[in-house]
Amino acid sequence: MEQRQTSEQKNKSFFSDHHHDYKSKMEKLETYRNINASVSSAVEGAGLLVDIGNGGVFDYDTSKVSRIIAVDLMFASEFEASMPPNAEFKVGSALELPLPADSADTVLMNMLLHHLTGRDVETTRSNLVKAITEAQRVLRPGGKIVIMESCVPAWFFAFEKVVFKASSAVIQRISDHPPTLQFPPEFVESVLRERFEGTTKQSVPTGAWVLQYGKLWPSVLTPVQPYLFRGRKA
Repeated sequence: MEQRQTSEQKNKSFFSDHHHDYKSKMEKLETYRNINASVSSAVEGAGLLVDIGNGGVFDYDTSKVSRIIAVDLMFASEFEASMPPNAEFKVGSALELPLPADSADTVLMNMLLHHLTGRDVETTRSNLVKAITEAQRVLRPGGKIVIMESCVPAWFFAFEKVVFKASSAVIQRISDHPPTLQFPPEFVESVLRERFEGTTKQSVPTGAWVLQYGKLWPSVLTPVQPYLFRGRKA
């Protein structure tokens, strides 16, 4: 279970090079304001929040938590301006968190899982499971997991599976954005239910536009839908 090296490198370079532009778009679009509100409510009251795959973007109200450890594959100097005073940064992978077991009150994965692409669909699926399992490890008993994720219907995922290898190869050649793979919400929920109590999912309303591969895309022309998932460690 591992993230493909080329995908990992593209994630590093894309979110470093496009940090300001990406953050600006998220702040302006209604879809991401809705995401911000949903995540802010879900993490409110956390003593220690571990924000996995942060990318230098805090798309929630950081004043609602006491302390934040933001984890990502790299720390770019561009991130410093957006770091809130109650946050610190740790370099590490979602698949192997640089944190001790039973240490966090809340773990957040905000639009992370579809970036954990491997060499094929099965490896990517395994990466998703591994990331959620790692989140479970670092949570204290009774701690919360919060996942905001861009999902697709089962029928579209069936299409994605067929074209994944070919489309990933094309994206690697023509785009500086890393390949992604979006899963149905039912799959994400099933992985959580196996590991957490009280698992819930709810769709988050989209506005007129969403971001696809870093580009603006009309919501009515894409099947993607953001979902908020929550659960509690026994």
